[in-house]
Amino acid sequence: PLLLMLATSGVLVAIAQRRWRREAWWLVVWIVVTYCSFAVLVAKEGRYILFMAPALVCLSSIAVVAAARWLAAKVPRIRSAGPAFVILIAVVMSWQLWEVWKRPVPAVRGFAQVSSFLEEVAPAEPVLYDGYHSGIFTFHVRASDPDFNRQVILGNKLLYTYALHAGWREKQFATSQEEVVQLVRNVAGCRWLAVEIGARSEISPAMTLLRQTVETPDFERVRSFPIEGPKVERVDVYRLLGAVEPSNSVRLPFPLVSRDTFYEVEPIPARR
Repeated sequence: PLLLMLATSGVLVAIAQRRWRREAWWLVVWIVVTYCSFAVLVAKEGRYILFMAPALVCLSSIAVVAAARWLAAKVPRIRSAGPAFVILIAVVMSWQLWEVWKRPVPAVRGFAQVSSFLEEVAPAEPVLYDGYHSGIFTFHVRASDPDFNRQVILGNKLLYTYALHAGWREKQFATSQEEVVQLVRNVAGCRWLAVEIGARSEISPAMTLLRQTVETPDFERVRSFPIEGPKVERVDVYRLLGAVEPSNSVRLPFPLVSRDTFYEVEPIPARR
């Protein structure tokens, strides 16, 4: 709110003072063009406003400079606009720092322990992970495995898929518990599964089906790991009983392109 208020003040200053009009005009064009360009996109994200941030900061600077010159002219103790500018910037930054201090930083903890445990029990095997925080889990696996001895198979590539959010171009590759077991055993070749439990754990019917399947006699629950973070409770680690037969390549879906777009890929070979 403070940035928007200062930027609006900068526009008003430019209207009142001719010397700032050219700069303000181009900055307003920058903001309008950026807003209109991103407004036509179907997927809207708050981070896109970062493209407007430089223009908003420049407009805010016009307002602060104008205020500093006004203070220098009205307050006898302030002999030039320089000290007034420093004072105003300090006030603005203090306000922003206070806002940052009050805002909690989202954090998720506990996935390093899950990765370390699976590294012990499956040091050179693929692991299937299904859940919203697959990126965090995969990061920890990759960070501790520079020789590519391990692999992460994602549930939203093997058992189902959707584009960006559940429901959009969604497609299920398993509609029964038997099909889930067959894909895990013969396509992914995974003896070990890490299944996330939380508010986002069953946003797709296939996710619910997987969580029902791992409770059948084909699987054994080995251990559960508590996870600290929003909308997540724990990660349950399961072992598929019996032999597995991994395939040499995998057909990965790319629903952002279309529902029927697949690419045949081969895992990166381990550097032994």
